[in-house]
Amino acid sequence: MNSGPGPGGARTAAEAYEFNALEALTWHWGDAYAITVAGGVWRARRLDNLGGPLEADTPEDLRRAILDDYQTRPVAR
Repeated sequence: MNSGPGPGGARTAAEAYEFNALEALTWHWGDAYAITVAGGVWRARRLDNLGGPLEADTPEDLRRAILDDYQTRPVAR
């Protein structure tokens, strides 16, 4: 994800939304999952390397996938 400003030095509304959503997910889950977004695909990878990556089309869907994954098998922190 490009976290820098868009053309003209300001973020678009879509860039700001993506940045804020990524920051929120990382704040809550960053000590257990590596979270990224690229090309509109949201991904989380467990830091304990158990299981495969989680993927979603929206940050809310990724949050739910992380919750489901974590409730099934918590990541050691």
